[in-house]
Amino acid sequence: MKWQPLWSYHFQNYESLPAISAGITQFIRFPSVVTGKKLRILFSNKNGKTPVVYRCGRIKNRNKEMEFTWNGENEICLIPGESRVTDEIELSVQKGEILTIEVQPEGEITGYAGLNNAALFQVEFRNQFNQPVAPSKISEAARRLFNTYVYFGIQSVEVLTEEEPEIITVFGDSLVQQGHWFQELFHMYLKNGQSKILLNEGISGNRVLHNANSSSSLNTVFGEAGVYRIEKDVFARYKPDKVILAEGINDLVHPGNGCPIEELPGSEELIDGLKRLYRIVEAHGSTPILATISPFCGYDESWTEKKEQIRQNVNEWIRSQKYVIDIDSYVRQPEQKIYLKEEYDSGDSLHFNQAGGRWIAERWLEMQ
Repeated sequence: MKWQPLWSYHFQNYESLPAISAGITQFIRFPSVVTGKKLRILFSNKNGKTPVVYRCGRIKNRNKEMEFTWNGENEICLIPGESRVTDEIELSVQKGEILTIEVQPEGEITGYAGLNNAALFQVEFRNQFNQPVAPSKISEAARRLFNTYVYFGIQSVEVLTEEEPEIITVFGDSLVQQGHWFQELFHMYLKNGQSKILLNEGISGNRVLHNANSSSSLNTVFGEAGVYRIEKDVFARYKPDKVILAEGINDLVHPGNGCPIEELPGSEELIDGLKRLYRIVEAHGSTPILATISPFCGYDESWTEKKEQIRQNVNEWIRSQKYVIDIDSYVRQPEQKIYLKEEYDSGDSLHFNQAGGRWIAERWLEMQ
């Protein structure tokens, strides 16, 4: 028997998009991808600026509902940066079974999860009268349409199981963090009966080579450079079998568009950064899988011929590697390859919509 993650999602630094919660109950519903004997939940105040209280936690499956505690108490106060695992929860779970976690968060929350796809996880908030509360009433990220769905406190859920599912961590930027192809792929694995765990370590605006350095009000969200954060974000708690490295587009998009143009890397510089990520993953005994950089022409006037040539050069190198997911070829227009296909475009010429995410997931499955 071993503790395995059922899922995990990166908590971004939403200092400029805080959430205020009081008198609200949060519900998260998700399917288990393995069968197990017990559960435990990792709560976190990562990127928090003030203490946050979580109380009245409950979890249920189709047959049973249980309270969970922290060191025997039904309430916990997490100081900024603190994480705490619940006591072991004596609730068995079957593969494919829907679990529901409810908890009452209270405080100003600046570190939490945001996503744009509900293919696998559903999040709901209700007030003391059991009436639905829109996420936009709680979270600035949701109010500003930065993320459609948000949730607080629960960074990961773990199960005690005899199974040894393959763990895949997806490391990247908003194209990962938003969850369109991540959630769709996770859902397809479950539908096909495959015991594969996907962990999301995407950060919106994240770059391979440079820390956040933008005039944008969202600068705090963009986070530490990939080459500096990968050790603690990917390997601190779990040991994935595979790591999909899907990053690099912001190294091209941001310079000259909020960041100093001097931070635009040359082709070899960006390739060297991806090589560093690749070597770190290999050093931990995991298999690195590189994702090509998708088109962004038309996004926020950031595209230039020079940036496009860098993208093409980097993608050519990526395609020469052993394990590759060629996202660029999946989503680009067949004739004008510098553009996303309209049917996969969220509307800003850079980010995928749900159809685009589903298409990428389907192509990935065909490769397996």
